[in-house]
Amino acid sequence: MHKDQSIFDKYTPTVVTENLTHPFPINGVVFAWAMTPSGKNHEIPLFDIADALNDPELSIWLHLNLTNSQVQRWLKNTPPHTGSRS
Repeated sequence: MHKDQSIFDKYTPTVVTENLTHPFPINGVVFAWAMTPSGKNHEIPLFDIADALNDPELSIWLHLNLTNSQVQRWLKNTPPHTGSRS
C-alpha cells in the first residue's frame, strides 16, 4: 500500500439505483443517520452506508463533506430520489 493510501481507498461500496451503479464516497462522509418507520433511528456505521441506501425501509440523512471531489462526483452522477420507494 502506498504511504498516502488510506483504508477508505481500499474499500469502495457500491450503491445501485434504478439499474445505475455508482461508487459511494465513504471518505467524504461526516456522518449518516437512518430513520426507520418504527422510530428506532440510529447512526449508520461508515461501511454500512451503501447497504442502508439500498434498504427501502429506511430514510437516510447523509451529512457529506461537499469539498470532497468524490462526493461532488457521486452527487452529480447519482439521480435524486423523490417520493415513495414502493
